Amino acid sequence: MLLSVKLKSAIILFSLLFFTVHAEIPIITGVIPSEFVGLEEGVIEVPANKNITLYIYGENLENVTFISFATSKDDSTIGCENHRAVIASAVRKPTVYSIETTIMLRRLTSFESAFYICFKMADPIAEGNQTIHWVYAKPMNPDSVVTLKTASTIMPLWVQIILIIILFSLSGLFSGLNLGLMALDKTELKIIESAGDPDEKRYAKIIRPVRERSNLLLCTILLGNVTVNTSLTILMDNLTGSGLFAVIVSTLGITTFGEIIPQAICSRHGLAIGAKTIWLTRFFMVLMFPVAFPISFLLDKILGEDIGQVYNKEKLGVLLKEQQNAGLVAPDEMNIIAGVLNMSTKTVKDIMTPLSDAFMLPNTALLDFDTMNEIFSHGFTRIPMYEGDRKNIKAILNVKDLGFINADDKVPVATVCNFYNRSIVVVPETTSLEAILKEFRQGKTHMAFVERIEPNGVGDPYQELVGLVTLEDVIEEIIQAEIVDETDIFTDNTRKQPRIVKKADFRVFKNSTSTNKPRHHLSPQLKIAALRHLASNVEAFKDEYVALSVLQSMLNSNVVINHLYNSHDESDNIIYKANQYANYAVLILQGRALVETSNERLLFEAGPFMLFGETVFKYVNDIYPEVSTLKDPELQSAQLAARARFLPDYTVRAATNIEYLRITAEHYLLARRLTVWVTKLHPQGLAALEPRETDSTQTEGDTNSLKRSALQAYRGNHKDSCCVSALQSESQDFFQSAWDRHISHLREATRATVLASIVDIGGNGMTSVARPNSRSTTSPAMGRHSIVVADGSGIMDSIGECYSGSPPFDLSRKNSEGFVKVELTSPRRPLRFSMPVTKYSQPPPVTRLEAPKESHTNEEEEESLTNRSSSPTFKE
Repeated sequence: MLLSVKLKSAIILFSLLFFTVHAEIPIITGVIPSEFVGLEEGVIEVPANKNITLYIYGENLENVTFISFATSKDDSTIGCENHRAVIASAVRKPTVYSIETTIMLRRLTSFESAFYICFKMADPIAEGNQTIHWVYAKPMNPDSVVTLKTASTIMPLWVQIILIIILFSLSGLFSGLNLGLMALDKTELKIIESAGDPDEKRYAKIIRPVRERSNLLLCTILLGNVTVNTSLTILMDNLTGSGLFAVIVSTLGITTFGEIIPQAICSRHGLAIGAKTIWLTRFFMVLMFPVAFPISFLLDKILGEDIGQVYNKEKLGVLLKEQQNAGLVAPDEMNIIAGVLNMSTKTVKDIMTPLSDAFMLPNTALLDFDTMNEIFSHGFTRIPMYEGDRKNIKAILNVKDLGFINADDKVPVATVCNFYNRSIVVVPETTSLEAILKEFRQGKTHMAFVERIEPNGVGDPYQELVGLVTLEDVIEEIIQAEIVDETDIFTDNTRKQPRIVKKADFRVFKNSTSTNKPRHHLSPQLKIAALRHLASNVEAFKDEYVALSVLQSMLNSNVVINHLYNSHDESDNIIYKANQYANYAVLILQGRALVETSNERLLFEAGPFMLFGETVFKYVNDIYPEVSTLKDPELQSAQLAARARFLPDYTVRAATNIEYLRITAEHYLLARRLTVWVTKLHPQGLAALEPRETDSTQTEGDTNSLKRSALQAYRGNHKDSCCVSALQSESQDFFQSAWDRHISHLREATRATVLASIVDIGGNGMTSVARPNSRSTTSPAMGRHSIVVADGSGIMDSIGECYSGSPPFDLSRKNSEGFVKVELTSPRRPLRFSMPVTKYSQPPPVTRLEAPKESHTNEEEEESLTNRSSSPTFKE
């Protein structure tokens, strides 16, 4: 019983002793330094040799007075007195659960792994027979150890940050220059230096010397980039203290700021950036020369010198096509470039004109008017001459050779060809376009004949002419388009695509065999020149007003005047007189005329193809913007009499024998009416009247159909029968025929539609506008004739020839009603009538009388005129 009590007392005493000792050892739950570098395997790293405030949290900390650190751990004891390696630091603000202190730890040596925390207790702790004042800090987890480590940086933090920014910038620069400079090869830099804008030229000139040493530049850029990126990783590792964290940060930074952004910028502005940073590039080339030069020298020897990017013709064509797609090259420009690139691959066989399609002449032909008309109508400059077979070419006739040939002489074409003796060039069909162009450039000829080697069975092959090629064919292949001039029959010789074109018919210039009164004829050459001048340079004779065929026929009419200079009577040489109205225009063809202004009395000379009085045509077009064939020609003529004229302020007189065209307003209006009728008679317009080449598809029925159409048109509107009848004749002189019929119709007219005349005899300023009586008892011979009285510059000379009076009329002998009796005589009948006279300071506007409505029949119109009052009616 006594033994058990003693045992219990001993156990309680041991328990109390054990609890007292171990309860006083501080237990650490956490340590927070004011500055730390990082964590390495769960151990806190703090900067070395730097004051750091350390916050410690745990239990039993109220008795801790000092803190120190040991560099080793003795597991056999709780005391660390003999292992302390750092000077102790006093504890501030001790509590049961926390303390703080300021410490400075030195760098660990290579034999030291970490700093272990040691506490100095206010009350010593007994361990066995010893009393311990310094004890190791005990962690909450018995298996762990509370330790610290020190980490030293390479340089101060602010220096590291600045250096990292610089290294990121250099990394981006090297990466951008690698893309921007190395992508610009030597060829492209030469192109930019020669053809770029001013800034690009300056940049390329700066960069090209450095870019010439391409391998040295490449090695410098890559070595610099690698060096900078490696340095960045080291600094980041030193700054963060964690290898993995340094790798992640470095990778993200280099990828973003050192690769993506710089390359995106330099891919678009590499030339400018490279030029502005060339000094930095040169600096690194010098800095890294010891390492970069040997590597670049080795690359030059192994790989060869960098000569720049070169393209063959196929690649160059694709490159230019891409530029066209980008809108930098126009389609026409692309076609020309493509044609030039393909010149060496295409042959004359691809572009030649077969001999069967070529225009040729036999060497027995005579150069008469028909032959020369055929030559000019086809429009070719060079015409092959053959003997017998079309493949037997003997000579080439150039149109220029016909300059001194008179068609009336009928010179044999062989004589002309033998005189000029132009060379004949024959080339194989395999000749390239480049070679044939070189042949043409030598100036021998611009036409070559293509021969083909034909097999002959068991015999030797023979050569045979199969086509011809001209300089124009080569140029068309170069520009990849057909050159179609005004004389071409086909738009494509190889595909035989016909071209619908109005061909000039030079047969109209052949002297007419008309039986009408003699009139002067121009030479064919002069007619051609006049035709082209009027059709091209005078607005009133453009196609929209006068058809080419009508203009051709007009030049064969009585508008041609050949005036012989009269040295005895200068008044006979006057063409225009100042301040006297004229209703005609004059185009000088040959000779000279003197022009004298009325005010300043200036005198100058006029020569061939000078046009006077073009205003007359403008007045006609203003009066009749759209010519109607339904209007009575008499009405149109009367309106022209007073309005289609002008008052010249100059005098024109012949100075030599002179040949000119005298086209009146009436001539021009007739030409426009004929143009309208030509268009009506055939849907294809003017081609119906133009002589064509022999066509097997044209039959006599076509001609009869045309005549029937004309007859139907005539019956539908007989007012313009003179035009229709002239066109029915199908003569080259249809204009003269229409003119003669028109004059005859005016002379023999049986119905008066208007009388509009301006009388200015002797300069007295008297003007009259009158309509004659529809029924007259005093002058029954007058009937209802249209009478136009003028002063010699009236609407038409033919009226003056038909009816002549005895001017000047005595305008003062007026009757009680203010009328003057006027008597006109003609070879066929005398005419007498009275007309009112009124004095005007300026000519009054002529009263327009509307033509009868188209719905009225001729009988209705005549009845309407007959039923009018028999008393005279006057309009001023």
